[in-house]
Amino acid sequence: MKVTVSETKANTKLLEVEVPAERVESALQAACVKYQKKAQLPGFRKGKVPLSLVRARFGRAIEGEVIDDLISETYEDAQKQEGINPAGAAKVEGVEYEPGKPLRYKASVEVMPEVTLKEYRGIHVTREVPRITEEDVEAALESLRDHYAEVATVEDAAREGHFVVADVQAVDRIGVPIVGDKVENADFQLGQSPFGPEFDEQLVGTRRGEERVVTIVEQSDALNVTAPARERSFSVKIKEIKEKSLPDLDDELAQTAGGLATLEELRQKVREDLVRNAELEAKRNVRDQIADHLTKENPIPVPEGLVSRFVDSLVADLKGTSEEPLDEEELRMKYWPLARNHIRLHLILEEIGRREQIEGKDEEILDYLAARAQISEVEPIRKEDYPSLIIER
Repeated sequence: MKVTVSETKANTKLLEVEVPAERVESALQAACVKYQKKAQLPGFRKGKVPLSLVRARFGRAIEGEVIDDLISETYEDAQKQEGINPAGAAKVEGVEYEPGKPLRYKASVEVMPEVTLKEYRGIHVTREVPRITEEDVEAALESLRDHYAEVATVEDAAREGHFVVADVQAVDRIGVPIVGDKVENADFQLGQSPFGPEFDEQLVGTRRGEERVVTIVEQSDALNVTAPARERSFSVKIKEIKEKSLPDLDDELAQTAGGLATLEELRQKVREDLVRNAELEAKRNVRDQIADHLTKENPIPVPEGLVSRFVDSLVADLKGTSEEPLDEEELRMKYWPLARNHIRLHLILEEIGRREQIEGKDEEILDYLAARAQISEVEPIRKEDYPSLIIER
């Protein structure tokens, strides 16, 4: 078998394969014999049709099957013979065959890139030193109180902090409802609603069953602060007013939230959770810094076919979990760079694992690199948000 390899573009090889006529004829003959055993024609018993007649009647069909099988078989052989490491399925074209002559075809295939690494040991990174203060613990406990709060309907007039269930209908200047611009059973907290503080302030004092027209001023273009403002009006029908009641910070909350005997035990558990979360976040941050360094210093070309399949998988997952229709083309454009970088990092880590003789997942190789990195520890920046807590029962 004769094989000629050329590179048509980055990461793409073209294999031109010539299969000897003798091999093709041998395969055809074997296929005809196999076909003969099950062939049935008028005047002949099953399996007794002459081979020449089998070939005359079914030769074209047999030939097509044999050529397909030979292409599959010889492509695998050619790939191994030439040391090709494919990144996906080959595209076969230019198939040429005449009886008594060699079979010729071309196979274009994306190949895995050669990974040549710059130095990857001793990467310099910064690591935040976990620092959990009593203020952090108290804030987390308050978040826990809020999680276990009870919400009950009240008959009082609505005030800031109350939760309101309402139908919100946009109306024009004379109060006529705007078709298609209505939210039914909107559930929001006065003072923190998505409609804004001006909207919320005008609902203070309303009662269940009341309908009130609210007018707000908003930017006509949220991305352009110099754009002229416009007035919008809404007819808001109050259907329910609810109030949140926070549990006391006491032993009972400790028992409810974590199956713990005392508030002090709960406080200690919360502190331990915060420390563990901070340490995990610091570890993730170090991994991210190492990953960024590796991909920037080693910009190896990534086969487009691999990226495309990765993006296809991402988009399929998003479509499967989204209740709204999605713009697939927009998603593909958004996730293409992410997918390319993810694959590039995987290829780099795979090569590092081979060199360092590490058998494990990408995360384990990143941990190996982190253990050998030059780490500068810094105090963490204070944040307003705190990690969500999971209290194990």
